[in-house]
Amino acid sequence: MLINATSLVNIDRRMKLADAIILSNSNVICVCETWLNEKINSSELFLYEYKIYRKDRKTENEVNIHGGSLIAVKTSLTSEEFCINEIESCVCCKIKIEETEIYFCTMYNPPENSKYRYSAECFEKLLNQLPNRKPLIICGDNNFPNSNFDILTSTDNYEQEVLDLFEDRLFLQAVNFPICSINTLDVASYQNCSLHAEPNLKFDQIYNCSDHKSILLSIELPHTEAKTTLEEFRSFGSANYNDINEAFQVKPFSPTCHSKIDKMAEELYHYFDEVVKAHVPRRTAHRQQLPPWVTPSTSNLLRKLNTQKNLSLTKPTSYRKQKVVELENIVQNCLETDKKIYQKELLGTRDTQVIFKHLKSLNKSPSLPKTMFNDEIMSCENHEKVNMLNDFFNSVFSPKEEFSINGVENKEPSLTNFSVFKQLIREFLETLNVRKTRGPNGLSPIFFQQTFCSEEKTLKQS
Repeated sequence: MLINATSLVNIDRRMKLADAIILSNSNVICVCETWLNEKINSSELFLYEYKIYRKDRKTENEVNIHGGSLIAVKTSLTSEEFCINEIESCVCCKIKIEETEIYFCTMYNPPENSKYRYSAECFEKLLNQLPNRKPLIICGDNNFPNSNFDILTSTDNYEQEVLDLFEDRLFLQAVNFPICSINTLDVASYQNCSLHAEPNLKFDQIYNCSDHKSILLSIELPHTEAKTTLEEFRSFGSANYNDINEAFQVKPFSPTCHSKIDKMAEELYHYFDEVVKAHVPRRTAHRQQLPPWVTPSTSNLLRKLNTQKNLSLTKPTSYRKQKVVELENIVQNCLETDKKIYQKELLGTRDTQVIFKHLKSLNKSPSLPKTMFNDEIMSCENHEKVNMLNDFFNSVFSPKEEFSINGVENKEPSLTNFSVFKQLIREFLETLNVRKTRGPNGLSPIFFQQTFCSEEKTLKQS
């Protein structure tokens, strides 16, 4: 709710205001022109269920202070003051509603004959200090009698300059009815949310001490989807394995128990995790969401494209729209090229497991690549792609063989009386397929292959 109190120095006015606020049961009260001074404590406003943020006007003449603004927020809401520097009679606070932060700013701009009237530079300084991507409401008495807020125009040059500042930052104005006589002096500008304003007649019946109407504000916050928490992945291909091998040698694995295999395996994985966190870089959330064929240069272009899209939403201009279109075309061509090169190299390996994995990932995307290559043959039509894939798999698979279980010796599985040799561990690690999926502990096969010389002593000991 927005109120122009026109002085709260008198205790009777403060008591009437408190009664009206308590009956209205509003969560946030924005009051301008309080006329308060340091001799009047916030507790003397009798708003015991509210946390008070106020900015009084500081003058040398204490007889005629005037000005001043305050914001009262219910104590049931999480709120804190947001500091605004060098702006007279202007107070701002941040309120957290559910998972959304919303900013309220209340100010009082005196009439044009006052020495405390804001300049256009003062408004610009205020807007520069406030967040521009969060829900924000700036309300109070602007004292712009010559302005039409429906079309944001004014016959006064000073008022028009300020209106242009708000329009450039994509602010809208909710109050479209007279507040004082026939003028709309009290305004509520909002950004990144929806705001509805209407006269609060019941409030005015109780607090009848001002020539300004009180304004009831209803806020609708933008719907925000819950952010998905990405699983932490490490970029094992970019790790410095010289440093990792040195770490293994400096601090070899030393289990606390040799008799319990499960306990020793748990300690070994914890030992590996410490080395990985120290020497293997983490993959960014942006990179985790991209398919494997996207090269680093294309990944950077995608980040630039996302940045330009966000800027275009914040302040749409013809230049930014053109920039987004140009980047979209460049990124699309780079993605197609990356996929074509990756696919050609993949088919050249003739590794059926990796190829199946690649085709499975393609099922999650809208469609297959526009063109597919196998050796020097290019396929563009869907039936040509199907024939190409069938010919490839026929050349890879061997003929079906009949299998009979008769004659297979049946032995009971047993883990007793076995030995693990150093050479056996070395041979196993040397022949690891680095394209295999990571294990349940998140360690990549390339990690073991690149560090087997340092690990063999550790694994032999365990």
